[in-house]
Amino acid sequence: MKVDIKSNESGPMVAPELSFQDKDIHKLSIKEGKRKDIKFKDTNVSYLTGLVLRCFPLRQKKSFYLKYKYKGKSSWLKLNEFVYGHYGTLKLTFPY
Repeated sequence: MKVDIKSNESGPMVAPELSFQDKDIHKLSIKEGKRKDIKFKDTNVSYLTGLVLRCFPLRQKKSFYLKYKYKGKSSWLKLNEFVYGHYGTLKLTFPY
């Protein structure tokens, strides 16, 4: 049975959101397509407002990126790759 999925092309694209917990990030898997940037719902600290999780389906990797603005120009900063149990949300909120 074939299912047609209709998309609303007139409206803005809404990025998917994920909760800011290691177990939810670990459960996330994208099987096909290009890389996806996923925003977080509830980051607890103010300096992580531009934090996204970038998922690469071909390599099955997840990396944290921070989008920031400096002198009117926006840039991306790669923080580190997500490794369940070693580098996750706790390391991002308390970097030292």
